[in-house]
Formats: sequence, C-alpha cells, structure tokens
Amino acid sequence: MSQIFSYQPNFDQIAEELAVHGFSCISEVIVSEYVSNLSAVVYNQHYWYKESDSFHGHNTFLVPNLINKSTYCLDLAFDDNILAIAKRFFLPGAYHDEKNVYQLHLMHGRVIEGQSPPQQLHIDSRCCGIYPPSHLHFFLYLDDCVAAGDGATRFVPGSHRFLRYSRQEDDSKAVEVHGKKGTLIVLNSATYHGSSQKSTIGTRGVLTFAFSRWFIRQPFSIPYFKSWPRELTEQERYILGFDNYGAIDDFSRISARGILPDLIANPYNL
Repeated sequence: MSQIFSYQPNFDQIAEELAVHGFSCISEVIVSEYVSNLSAVVYNQHYWYKESDSFHGHNTFLVPNLINKSTYCLDLAFDDNILAIAKRFFLPGAYHDEKNVYQLHLMHGRVIEGQSPPQQLHIDSRCCGIYPPSHLHFFLYLDDCVAAGDGATRFVPGSHRFLRYSRQEDDSKAVEVHGKKGTLIVLNSATYHGSSQKSTIGTRGVLTFAFSRWFIRQPFSIPYFKSWPRELTEQERYILGFDNYGAIDDFSRISARGILPDLIANPYNL
C-alpha cells in the first residue's frame, strides 16, 4: 500500500478520461501530511525564481528541479501508482518488448502570490495533436482551490486531438478544475491548459511533474545533477534518464542508450 496515495486510483477510468478528454482529476488522493511536506519545499523562498514575463502571469514564482531538492519529491515520482499511470499511457506506440519506454521529464513548483490574470492557454508537448502521445503531466494542488477566483487550472476537453495550437476563441471552451489540497490532475500534455484568473488574495501553489518518452530531450540534464537527497536504485536511474544520453565517441558504446559511467556525475559512483 502506497504511503503517498490515500486510496487506490481507478486506472481504467484515468486511462479512459485521458483518451477522451485529455485529462483526469483524482480528488484529494495524496495524503495530506505528504502534501504538507512537499509544500514546505515549494514554499521555501530560497528556491524561488521570479517569473516576470506575461506568459506565467504577475506575482508568479517558479521552483525548478524539485527532483533533487527533497526525498519527498523524489519518492513521489517513483510511486507505484504514478508509474502505473505513466506505463499505461506510454505503451501505445512503444515496441512490444521494449523496457523503460518513458523517463522523468521535469518537476517544478509554481506559486501565485495574490492576484494574477489568467494564463494563456497552451500545450506542454510542443507538438499539437501528437499521437502516440509524447508527454504526460501531473498537477498536484498544494492548497485548496475550490472557489471561482482561486486561480484553478483550466482545460479544453478533447483538445489533445486538435491539429493546431490554441487560439483566443478556445478560452470559451475551457473548464476550470477545482479541488482541495492533495488533488492530482493527470494531463495529456497536448491538451490546452492554463491557470485561470486569480482574484483572491491568498497564495496558490502547484507541484508539476511530467514524464516523456525516453528519447526526448529533458529540459534539464537530470543525470548530471551533482547531488541527490538519497542514493538511487538502478530502476530509479532508468526512470530519471541516466541511460538515455548519447555517447561522445564511438568507443563508449554504439547503441542508442546505455550506461555512460564516465559522463554521469553523481556522489554515489553508481
């Protein structure tokens, strides 16, 4: 039994909603105490990076690369329920006998302090309407986001199948997904989404993490991080993408992926 999930998710329902709508909401599924531990990391202002551009909105802060800042963040990415959802999502389009068809793509926090205009609808997969799907996102509500004006994330149902990028007229089709602390939203990353207008005074935090197919470039070179909050298992290194980086010469290896011990810096010499 997972110590992170308060109950067993319905994997069939999640898969169906991802296929039809492009997203699925699992209400209050992460244990409250665990969410509080994650919040302590995200709300540590020492990590905050101020976003001043209009895309992320005013009074918005990002906390990049949570994956190596806390064991709570690290363990969340490796939870059996999370990996079961990811495995089922990425199987279409993968070789039937291929192992480790996905990798962790990113993990960061996003904090809105006070009021902020709505975020522009966008996709995180970079390719619109892509199938088989390339990226899978998870949004974890760190605070209650239950009322209009709280800045809940909004989605355009079915837009993961649109062969175009979002337009202003799509705003009228977007639906806000409200939820209490611990609510987890699973998202096909080709689905149009963005935070709604935040007119309330309080703070709203979200922990975002994503997986991608193993051959897609990660935004940050995770295997090259020089410190980790704990030792990593072999399977965890696979998920983090340790074997997915290309060799720098034709003597290291000639396969598409594999162990590159001389190139990957880590404190445990794994």
